[in-house]
Amino acid sequence: KFAVLTNLLQASGAVPSRKAGKISCVTHGESQASVVSVTAADTAGPVEVSLGQSRLERFNTVLPRFWSEDHRWEMVQIAPITDTDWTTEDGGKRSRGIDYPNVPDADQTAQLAYYDIANTREPITGTVPFKPHMRRIEPGDCFTFEEPGFLLDGVKVKCLRRAYDPMTGGVRITFRQETDAKHTDALAQTGTAPGGVVPNEPPPEWDDGDVIYDGND
Repeated sequence: KFAVLTNLLQASGAVPSRKAGKISCVTHGESQASVVSVTAADTAGPVEVSLGQSRLERFNTVLPRFWSEDHRWEMVQIAPITDTDWTTEDGGKRSRGIDYPNVPDADQTAQLAYYDIANTREPITGTVPFKPHMRRIEPGDCFTFEEPGFLLDGVKVKCLRRAYDPMTGGVRITFRQETDAKHTDALAQTGTAPGGVVPNEPPPEWDDGDVIYDGND
C-alpha cells in the first residue's frame, strides 16, 4: 500500500511524510512563500548543516520512463533530462534511471525528472532543534533564517520532517534549502518520446464466389 501511495504522490510532485502520527505528504512542485523568519532565539541547540552531496554521489541527468498510451501502455523512455550548468559543474554527465509508472504524459514526466534532479542538488541541508513555540512549522512549510553573521542568514529552507519530543516540548526539524528559480526551469521542460505504435489495420474484405467475407465469423 505504501508503494502505491508513493507512486501516486510521485505523479503529483510529492513524497510521503508523517505528521502527528498520520500519513501526509510534502509537495515539491510549486513555489512556496516563507511562513516565518527564525533567529537564534528560536533555536534550542546548535544547527547541523551539510553543504550538499559530494560530487561522486550527486547526479545531473535522468533517463525517465513513463506509462505511454501511444505505445499500448508500455513503459517508454523519453529523451534524457539534464541542464548544461549541472553537467559543467560535475565535469560530465552522471545519469540515473527513474520510472514514473503513474504518469501518462511525456511533458509531465520531463518536468518531474527535472525536479528530482534539482531537489537533490540544493546546496544546503541540515537539522535544527527548535523551542516548543516553533511547532507551527509543519512538513512542507518554508521558513527563513534571519541571523546576521550566521551561515544561513537570509536562506529560505523547506521543512522535510518534524520530530516532536513530548518530554521536553522541543521540536527537531530536518530541512533543505529551497531555490525558487528551479520551478520556472522545471515547468518549462518538454518530453520527447519515440514514435507511437501504429494500430493494426482491419483485415481487407475478400470475395469467395457469391459471399463477401469481412474477417468475422
